[in-house]
Amino acid sequence: MKFFSFILAFCCFLLPEISWAQVPATDIYLFDISLINGRVNFYNPIQVTDREGYDNQPAFTPDSKSLLFSSDRDGGDQTDIYQYQIAKGSILRLTETAESEYSPQPIPGKRYFSVVRVEADGETQRIWKFPMRAGGRPVLLLPEAKGVGYFSWIDHLSLAAFLLPEPFVLQTYYIDGRDGSLIQQNVGRSIHMIPNEYSLTYVDKRDSTNWQIQKLGFITGETTPLVSCLKGKEDFCWSPEGYMLMGSEGRLYMFIPGKDTDWRFVGELEIGDFYRLAISPDGSKMAVVAYRK
Repeated sequence: MKFFSFILAFCCFLLPEISWAQVPATDIYLFDISLINGRVNFYNPIQVTDREGYDNQPAFTPDSKSLLFSSDRDGGDQTDIYQYQIAKGSILRLTETAESEYSPQPIPGKRYFSVVRVEADGETQRIWKFPMRAGGRPVLLLPEAKGVGYFSWIDHLSLAAFLLPEPFVLQTYYIDGRDGSLIQQNVGRSIHMIPNEYSLTYVDKRDSTNWQIQKLGFITGETTPLVSCLKGKEDFCWSPEGYMLMGSEGRLYMFIPGKDTDWRFVGELEIGDFYRLAISPDGSKMAVVAYRK
Protein backbone atom coordinates (compact mmCIF):
# COMPACT_ATOMS: atom_id res chain seq x y z
CA MET A 1 0.00 0.00 0.00
CA LYS A 2 3.05 2.28 0.18
CA PHE A 3 2.69 3.56 -3.38
CA PHE A 4 -0.97 4.45 -2.95
CA SER A 5 -0.36 6.06 0.44
CA PHE A 6 2.39 8.26 -0.95
CA ILE A 7 0.34 9.46 -3.90
CA LEU A 8 -2.69 10.41 -1.84
CA ALA A 9 -0.86 11.92 1.10
CA PHE A 10 1.12 14.09 -1.31
CA CYS A 11 -1.98 15.57 -2.94
CA CYS A 12 -2.55 18.28 -0.30
CA PHE A 13 -4.79 15.98 1.70
CA LEU A 14 -7.46 16.01 -0.99
CA LEU A 15 -8.10 12.35 -0.21
CA PRO A 16 -7.54 12.34 3.57
CA GLU A 17 -9.43 9.24 4.57
CA ILE A 18 -7.22 6.82 2.70
CA SER A 19 -3.69 7.97 3.34
CA TRP A 20 -3.21 4.50 4.75
CA ALA A 21 0.18 5.07 6.33
CA GLN A 22 -1.36 7.56 8.77
CA VAL A 23 -5.11 7.11 8.56
CA PRO A 24 -7.09 9.74 10.48
CA ALA A 25 -9.21 8.86 13.47
CA THR A 26 -12.77 9.09 12.19
CA ASP A 27 -16.23 8.09 13.32
CA ILE A 28 -19.53 7.49 11.54
CA TYR A 29 -22.73 9.24 12.57
CA LEU A 30 -26.29 8.44 11.53
CA PHE A 31 -29.16 10.93 11.35
CA ASP A 32 -32.84 10.70 10.54
CA ILE A 33 -33.64 13.12 7.72
CA SER A 34 -36.73 14.40 5.94
CA LEU A 35 -37.52 16.87 3.17
CA ILE A 36 -40.24 19.35 4.16
CA ASN A 37 -41.17 22.33 1.97
CA GLY A 38 -37.95 22.01 0.01
CA ARG A 39 -35.71 21.98 3.07
CA VAL A 40 -33.80 19.10 4.64
CA ASN A 41 -34.38 18.44 8.33
CA PHE A 42 -32.00 16.26 10.36
CA TYR A 43 -32.52 14.87 13.84
CA ASN A 44 -31.97 11.87 16.17
CA PRO A 45 -28.18 11.66 15.76
CA ILE A 46 -26.56 8.30 16.57
CA GLN A 47 -22.81 7.79 16.86
CA VAL A 48 -22.36 4.48 15.04
CA THR A 49 -18.67 4.16 15.96
CA ASP A 50 -16.80 5.64 18.92
CA ARG A 51 -13.17 4.58 19.15
CA GLU A 52 -9.66 5.66 18.26
CA GLY A 53 -9.28 4.32 14.75
CA TYR A 54 -10.49 4.46 11.18
CA ASP A 55 -14.22 3.95 10.60
CA ASN A 56 -15.12 5.34 7.21
CA GLN A 57 -16.70 5.10 3.74
CA PRO A 58 -20.31 4.33 4.74
CA ALA A 59 -22.70 2.89 2.15
CA PHE A 60 -26.31 1.87 2.74
CA THR A 61 -27.67 -1.50 1.70
CA PRO A 62 -30.54 -1.45 -0.85
CA ASP A 63 -33.17 -2.11 1.83
CA SER A 64 -31.93 0.90 3.87
CA LYS A 65 -31.74 -1.33 6.96
CA SER A 66 -27.98 -1.41 7.39
CA LEU A 67 -24.77 0.40 6.66
CA LEU A 68 -21.53 -1.03 5.27
CA PHE A 69 -18.23 0.61 6.22
CA SER A 70 -14.47 0.08 6.28
CA SER A 71 -12.65 -0.22 9.62
CA ASP A 72 -9.15 -0.97 10.95
CA ARG A 73 -10.18 -2.86 14.08
CA ASP A 74 -7.22 -5.25 14.14
CA GLY A 75 -4.73 -2.41 14.44
CA GLY A 76 -2.11 -1.28 11.95
CA ASP A 77 -3.23 -0.26 8.48
CA GLN A 78 -5.25 -3.38 7.62
CA THR A 79 -8.97 -2.82 7.14
CA ASP A 80 -12.01 -5.04 6.77
CA ILE A 81 -15.67 -4.43 5.98
CA TYR A 82 -18.32 -4.27 8.69
CA GLN A 83 -22.11 -3.96 8.66
CA TYR A 84 -24.05 -1.77 11.09
CA GLN A 85 -27.57 -3.12 11.55
CA ILE A 86 -29.66 -0.02 12.20
CA ALA A 87 -32.65 -1.52 14.02
CA LYS A 88 -30.47 -3.60 16.35
CA GLY A 89 -27.69 -1.06 16.76
CA SER A 90 -25.20 -3.90 16.30
CA ILE A 91 -22.07 -4.30 14.18
CA LEU A 92 -21.27 -7.47 12.20
CA ARG A 93 -17.91 -8.22 10.62
CA LEU A 94 -18.27 -9.23 6.96
CA THR A 95 -14.64 -9.72 5.87
CA GLU A 96 -11.62 -11.05 7.74
CA THR A 97 -8.71 -11.18 5.32
CA ALA A 98 -4.98 -10.51 5.26
CA GLU A 99 -5.60 -7.87 2.59
CA SER A 100 -7.31 -4.50 3.14
CA GLU A 101 -10.78 -3.77 1.82
CA TYR A 102 -12.14 -0.27 1.27
CA SER A 103 -15.11 1.52 -0.35
CA PRO A 104 -17.83 -1.12 0.13
CA GLN A 105 -20.79 -0.83 -2.24
CA PRO A 106 -23.73 -3.17 -2.81
CA ILE A 107 -23.85 -4.54 -6.35
CA PRO A 108 -27.14 -3.56 -8.05
CA GLY A 109 -29.64 -6.40 -8.15
CA LYS A 110 -27.38 -8.95 -6.46
CA ARG A 111 -26.76 -10.23 -2.93
CA TYR A 112 -23.12 -9.19 -3.11
CA PHE A 113 -21.10 -6.13 -2.23
CA SER A 114 -17.96 -4.89 -3.97
CA VAL A 115 -14.79 -3.33 -2.57
CA VAL A 116 -11.47 -1.84 -3.54
CA ARG A 117 -9.02 -4.45 -2.31
CA VAL A 118 -5.36 -3.72 -1.64
CA GLU A 119 -3.81 -7.00 -2.67
CA ALA A 120 -0.94 -8.96 -1.17
CA ASP A 121 1.79 -7.02 -3.04
CA GLY A 122 0.66 -3.84 -1.26
CA GLU A 123 0.34 -1.94 -4.55
CA THR A 124 -2.29 -3.57 -6.76
CA GLN A 125 -5.80 -2.23 -6.10
CA ARG A 126 -8.66 -3.93 -7.88
CA ILE A 127 -12.38 -4.39 -7.46
CA TRP A 128 -13.51 -7.61 -5.79
CA LYS A 129 -16.92 -8.87 -4.71
CA PHE A 130 -18.05 -10.68 -1.56
CA PRO A 131 -21.39 -12.31 -0.67
CA MET A 132 -23.54 -10.13 1.59
CA ARG A 133 -22.81 -12.32 4.59
CA ALA A 134 -20.01 -12.92 7.06
CA GLY A 135 -17.15 -15.13 5.90
CA GLY A 136 -18.01 -15.00 2.19
CA ARG A 137 -15.37 -15.93 -0.38
CA PRO A 138 -14.05 -13.05 -2.53
CA VAL A 139 -14.12 -13.04 -6.35
CA LEU A 140 -12.08 -10.70 -8.58
CA LEU A 141 -14.35 -8.69 -10.88
CA LEU A 142 -12.01 -6.69 -13.14
CA PRO A 143 -8.55 -8.26 -13.53
CA GLU A 144 -7.37 -5.51 -15.90
CA ALA A 145 -8.17 -2.55 -13.61
CA LYS A 146 -5.21 -2.51 -11.21
CA GLY A 147 -5.12 1.08 -9.94
CA VAL A 148 -8.64 1.67 -8.67
CA GLY A 149 -9.03 4.26 -5.93
CA TYR A 150 -12.82 4.66 -5.94
CA PHE A 151 -15.76 3.48 -8.02
CA SER A 152 -19.51 3.68 -8.50
CA TRP A 153 -21.85 1.13 -10.06
CA ILE A 154 -23.71 2.36 -13.15
CA ASP A 155 -25.84 -0.78 -13.40
CA HIS A 156 -25.31 -4.48 -12.59
CA LEU A 157 -22.87 -4.90 -15.50
CA SER A 158 -20.92 -1.63 -15.59
CA LEU A 159 -19.20 0.81 -13.28
CA ALA A 160 -17.17 4.01 -13.30
CA ALA A 161 -13.75 3.90 -11.64
CA PHE A 162 -11.38 6.60 -10.39
CA LEU A 163 -7.90 5.42 -11.40
CA LEU A 164 -4.38 6.07 -10.09
CA PRO A 165 -1.79 7.48 -10.57
CA GLU A 166 -2.07 11.18 -11.43
CA PRO A 167 -3.61 12.67 -13.42
CA PHE A 168 -6.53 10.82 -11.81
CA VAL A 169 -8.94 9.63 -14.48
CA LEU A 170 -12.54 8.44 -14.55
CA GLN A 171 -13.23 5.46 -16.77
CA THR A 172 -16.07 3.04 -17.39
CA TYR A 173 -15.65 -0.74 -17.16
CA TYR A 174 -17.89 -3.70 -18.02
CA ILE A 175 -17.68 -6.87 -15.96
CA ASP A 176 -18.82 -8.95 -18.95
CA GLY A 177 -15.61 -8.15 -20.86
CA ARG A 178 -16.79 -5.35 -23.13
CA ASP A 179 -14.43 -2.41 -23.60
CA GLY A 180 -15.00 0.60 -21.42
CA SER A 181 -14.09 4.19 -22.20
CA LEU A 182 -12.38 7.23 -20.68
CA ILE A 183 -14.77 9.81 -19.24
CA GLN A 184 -12.36 12.50 -18.09
CA GLN A 185 -8.98 13.30 -16.55
CA ASN A 186 -8.40 15.40 -13.42
CA VAL A 187 -11.40 14.24 -11.44
CA GLY A 188 -12.25 13.95 -7.75
CA ARG A 189 -13.04 10.90 -5.67
CA SER A 190 -16.79 11.47 -5.29
CA ILE A 191 -18.65 9.53 -8.01
CA HIS A 192 -22.41 8.93 -7.88
CA MET A 193 -25.26 7.89 -10.08
CA ILE A 194 -28.33 10.14 -9.89
CA PRO A 195 -31.18 8.14 -8.33
CA ASN A 196 -33.91 7.16 -10.82
CA GLU A 197 -31.87 8.56 -13.71
CA TYR A 198 -29.33 6.98 -16.05
CA SER A 199 -26.74 9.69 -15.37
CA LEU A 200 -23.43 9.85 -13.51
CA THR A 201 -22.11 12.78 -11.48
CA TYR A 202 -18.49 13.47 -10.60
CA VAL A 203 -16.15 16.32 -9.61
CA ASP A 204 -14.29 18.05 -12.45
CA LYS A 205 -10.97 19.47 -11.15
CA ARG A 206 -9.50 20.77 -14.39
CA ASP A 207 -9.94 24.32 -13.11
CA SER A 208 -8.07 24.30 -9.80
CA THR A 209 -9.90 27.45 -8.65
CA ASN A 210 -13.40 26.17 -9.37
CA TRP A 211 -14.16 22.49 -8.93
CA GLN A 212 -17.47 21.63 -10.55
CA ILE A 213 -19.92 18.76 -10.23
CA GLN A 214 -20.59 17.46 -13.72
CA LYS A 215 -23.48 15.34 -14.94
CA LEU A 216 -22.91 12.76 -17.68
CA GLY A 217 -26.11 11.46 -19.28
CA PHE A 218 -25.48 7.98 -20.66
CA ILE A 219 -28.48 8.11 -23.01
CA THR A 220 -27.62 11.47 -24.58
CA GLY A 221 -23.86 11.26 -24.10
CA GLU A 222 -23.88 14.90 -23.01
CA THR A 223 -21.95 16.35 -20.07
CA THR A 224 -23.33 19.41 -18.29
CA PRO A 225 -22.18 21.29 -15.16
CA LEU A 226 -24.60 21.25 -12.22
CA VAL A 227 -22.96 23.40 -9.53
CA SER A 228 -19.55 24.44 -8.25
CA CYS A 229 -18.27 22.62 -5.18
CA LEU A 230 -18.03 24.40 -1.87
CA LYS A 231 -14.52 25.81 -1.63
CA GLY A 232 -11.96 23.04 -1.18
CA LYS A 233 -14.64 20.33 -0.77
CA GLU A 234 -15.46 17.44 -3.06
CA ASP A 235 -17.66 14.96 -1.16
CA PHE A 236 -21.35 15.04 -2.02
CA CYS A 237 -24.29 12.66 -2.17
CA TRP A 238 -27.75 12.34 -3.75
CA SER A 239 -31.12 11.68 -2.19
CA PRO A 240 -33.85 9.64 -3.92
CA GLU A 241 -35.92 12.86 -4.01
CA GLY A 242 -33.28 14.44 -6.27
CA TYR A 243 -31.48 16.87 -3.96
CA MET A 244 -27.76 16.90 -3.16
CA LEU A 245 -25.92 17.37 0.13
CA MET A 246 -22.41 18.62 0.83
CA GLY A 247 -20.57 19.64 3.99
CA SER A 248 -18.04 22.31 4.93
CA GLU A 249 -16.54 23.16 8.33
CA GLY A 250 -19.21 21.27 10.23
CA ARG A 251 -22.08 22.79 8.24
CA LEU A 252 -24.51 20.98 5.99
CA TYR A 253 -25.63 22.42 2.64
CA MET A 254 -28.19 21.29 0.05
CA PHE A 255 -28.71 21.88 -3.66
CA ILE A 256 -31.70 21.04 -5.84
CA PRO A 257 -30.80 20.97 -9.57
CA GLY A 258 -33.20 22.99 -11.68
CA LYS A 259 -34.34 25.01 -8.66
CA ASP A 260 -31.27 26.31 -6.83
CA THR A 261 -28.44 28.35 -8.32
CA ASP A 262 -26.01 27.63 -5.48
CA TRP A 263 -25.72 25.62 -2.26
CA ARG A 264 -28.18 26.50 0.53
CA PHE A 265 -27.16 26.34 4.19
CA VAL A 266 -29.15 23.72 6.12
CA GLY A 267 -27.62 23.75 9.59
CA GLU A 268 -24.79 22.74 11.91
CA LEU A 269 -24.52 19.02 12.55
CA GLU A 270 -22.66 19.70 15.82
CA ILE A 271 -20.29 16.77 15.37
CA GLY A 272 -17.23 18.74 14.32
CA ASP A 273 -15.69 18.70 10.86
CA PHE A 274 -17.19 16.05 8.58
CA TYR A 275 -16.78 15.12 4.95
CA ARG A 276 -18.16 11.86 3.55
CA LEU A 277 -21.94 11.65 3.25
CA ALA A 278 -24.46 9.00 2.19
CA ILE A 279 -28.27 8.94 2.07
CA SER A 280 -30.27 5.72 2.37
CA PRO A 281 -32.20 4.53 -0.70
CA ASP A 282 -35.51 5.25 1.05
CA GLY A 283 -34.38 8.80 1.87
CA SER A 284 -34.91 8.48 5.62
CA LYS A 285 -31.31 8.27 6.90
CA MET A 286 -28.06 10.17 6.40
CA ALA A 287 -24.61 8.86 7.32
CA VAL A 288 -21.59 11.16 7.64
CA VAL A 289 -17.94 10.70 8.57
CA ALA A 290 -16.45 13.08 11.12
CA TYR A 291 -12.94 13.53 12.44
CA ARG A 292 -12.62 12.65 16.11
CA LYS A 293 -12.40 15.75 18.26
